[in-house]
Parts: sequence; C-alpha cells; structure tokens
Amino acid sequence: MPEGPEIRRMVDDIAKAVAGQRAEQVFFAFDRFKAYEALLSGRQVTGVEARGKAVLVFFSATNDDGPWCVYSHNQLYGKWQMGKPGQEPRTNRQLRFAILGQKKAARLYSASDIQLVRPENLGEISYLARLGLFAAPPHGFQP
Repeated sequence: MPEGPEIRRMVDDIAKAVAGQRAEQVFFAFDRFKAYEALLSGRQVTGVEARGKAVLVFFSATNDDGPWCVYSHNQLYGKWQMGKPGQEPRTNRQLRFAILGQKKAARLYSASDIQLVRPENLGEISYLARLGLFAAPPHGFQP
C-alpha cells in the first residue's frame, strides 16, 4: 500500500496529466456509475488532491449541474497509470476509472473503493470523516 510520499507523487502525476484539461471521455467500470460517464465527459478537471491515502478528482460544474468529485482509495491493489488516450497500457489489472483528455489519460486499475460525490458531501465518505480531512474546502470549490 502506498504511503504519503508515493501518494503525493501519484497525485502530482494525475494532475500533470489531466488537471485543467477537458475530460473528452470518462469511464467507470462499475454499473452504478455508468450513467455518469456522459455527465462528466466534456467537463474540465479542476483539480486533483490527496487526502490521507485517498485521491480526489474534481470536475467543474456546467450551466445546469453543479461540480462533482470522484473519490478513490487504492487499498492494496489499486494503481494509477498515465499515458495517451488511445493507448491502453499492457497490464493484467482491471480498469476501474479513466479520464481521457485530448493528449493525456489517467487510468485507475484494480481499485475497489470508488465513489462519486458532490464536493460539499465529501464528509459523508467514512474514510475521510474518520481522518477529519473533509473540513478543508476542496480545490476549486465555491459554494
């Protein structure tokens, strides 16, 4: 399981790949999130943050829908990989979540703890609530 410095590097890599960019396509492996792929595709990734060992990816609001945040925790097996949108990495891992930009992609493999929440509801995620790491306003969040 990655520790603080590895999480920080990972978040920096994700941010370098997709933060500030338009998500051309968003992919979720879990059926419960499939309807949100189209909702998040086309939005800007406004920031990527670490909270403890969790990764938070923030998506902008649109004219008729507020901002969203994808929470993930790698647990023991999760791994983020950066690359090009049209080139899937060679891996035996299962793709769980992906953000494909115009030039770069960030893909999360093998993680089992993924949630989609409004930024103002981050405190409802039990891991963050236990750490008390939801109190600080998320990156780019404006009520």
